[in-house]
This record gives sequence, structure tokens and C-alpha cells, in this order.
Amino acid sequence: MNPQILIIDDDLESCKRIKYHLQNDFTEVYYATSVHDGLEHLLTRDYTVLIMDVSLCETDGMLLLKEIRKMNDLPIIAMSSKGDLTEKAQAISSGADDYLVKPQGPDDLEDCMLRTQSLIRRYTELNHIHEPAYSIVSCGGLIMNPERRTAYFKGSPMNLTRKEYDMLWLLAENPGRVFTYEQIFGQVWNEEYMGSANTISKHVSRLRKKEPGLEIEAVHDLGYRINPKDD
Repeated sequence: MNPQILIIDDDLESCKRIKYHLQNDFTEVYYATSVHDGLEHLLTRDYTVLIMDVSLCETDGMLLLKEIRKMNDLPIIAMSSKGDLTEKAQAISSGADDYLVKPQGPDDLEDCMLRTQSLIRRYTELNHIHEPAYSIVSCGGLIMNPERRTAYFKGSPMNLTRKEYDMLWLLAENPGRVFTYEQIFGQVWNEEYMGSANTISKHVSRLRKKEPGLEIEAVHDLGYRINPKDD
């Protein structure tokens, strides 16, 4: 299989510039211009190298870098338009394997290609075998990975309690399906439903408060569902 490179950068022109310089008959290059799309790429494909801008407008790039490093051990090149030593040190300590100033001209792009090829060679020579362990769900800007108990909404990590996570996973894994109060109690609390939905309603309310964009719909006198929406 050819090496696969992923670029995460909210600057479309920068993505295209790097992609067309790195891509050839033996290397496939993809890019994502949003954090959500980038995370979905990483969770659903086996990439050889990640090149990401750590000065993203959408979120804290260093925090995202740390989260990605927890998820995946692939080589990461951090890039930024700043290029100062402090940011480089922060990127390396956050999990990056290399750091470069965002390439603009031919020399910069050549440098990016050489660094990328070096990481690809190191990665493949170590006979790295990656077995994807992710059973994920992606729904309306929501990405969840139950093995690692992580959840991201539109690229930002969600801070959920155990029951909030379990309920959201149940709904998001089956978008559009209505779960009755009895089913939710049985699968999330492992208890028999006793006729009061107050506990469930409070958890849904907290989820909506944490992420107002979540499309969790109450079905009158029946239960809840999460509405599928194009990402």
C-alpha cells in the first residue's frame, strides 16, 4: 500500500499547495480544512504521516495535537506561519515529531517534502503495523470513540460524565431511531424503568446545555432520538 499523508489546515490554498508538491505515483495525499473532517479522516483511515497547522482558527492547535497524539502514534509534522522557537518547543512537547514554517515558495515546499519522506521512511522501516481499534460514530458534527471514551463536537472535545457519554453514544450510534424511556434506562442505567423519565430528562438537558448544537429531539411521551444531519 502506498504511503498516505493527511494535511489538516483551514487554509485551502495552503492544503492544495502542499498536496500537489507531495503527491506522486507512490504517495497519496489528502487534506481536511476543518478539525471535524480531520479527526474523521484519522479515525477512519490508516495514514502514514500527518501534517497539521497548529495555529488553527477553529480550536487550540496545541490542545488538538495532544488529543491526536493520544489517539494515534503516526508521525506528525506541526506547521505554523509564526516559526518562533517557543512555538516549536511547545509543538514538540505536545506530540509533534517535527516542526516547520508553513511552506510558501519552492524551497519551503522542497523542505517539507524531504522532512515528510524522512518520516515515511522511518515509519515504514520500523515495520509499523497499525490495527485500527476504533469503533466510531460520526453524526451531525459529532465524533465518538467508545474504546477511548472520547467525544468531539465540531472538532472540540466534550467533557461528559459516564452516563452522559453512554446515553449520547446510544442515540448517536442509531441516528433517527427513537429510543423509549424503557430502552434508555435498560441500556444506559441497566435498570428497570419505573415510570418516571426525570433522570433521563436531566441528562439530556445537561447534554444540550454543554453542546446546544446537538440535535437531540424529545418524542412526546415516548423517548428521545438524535436527528441525523449532514456534517
